[in-house]
Amino acid sequence: MFHGPAGDATLADLKTLWEAMRHAFTGFAVTRERIMVDGHFVAARTRMSGIFQREFTHSPIGVVQPTGKPVSFVIHNFFRYDDQGRLAEEWAQFDNLGFLKQLGVGSSREAMQVDADRCDRYH
Repeated sequence: MFHGPAGDATLADLKTLWEAMRHAFTGFAVTRERIMVDGHFVAARTRMSGIFQREFTHSPIGVVQPTGKPVSFVIHNFFRYDDQGRLAEEWAQFDNLGFLKQLGVGSSREAMQVDADRCDRYH
């Protein structure tokens, strides 16, 4: 199970998101910049990057049209593994507003309102 800023997601949901990211961002790369391990838990600082060349269907606000510009954002991940060493859960936090700004979505004020509206739905 994945626990993120927009709520929980299943493995199928995540596969759809990753497919959308690989499609939208040419040269899409995922780099684990820092990794820490404590028993069954792993923490990581993950950077994702690419060139925004095609429509992105899974942004925090829905479909966003490409800008042709580079995008780079950091996610802080916490993973829990079960006794058999299989990934059981992931918690992720990232800057949706900064991500939207890089995607070229409106003003900061518009992006903040969209993010606030999304948060209201989950609380």
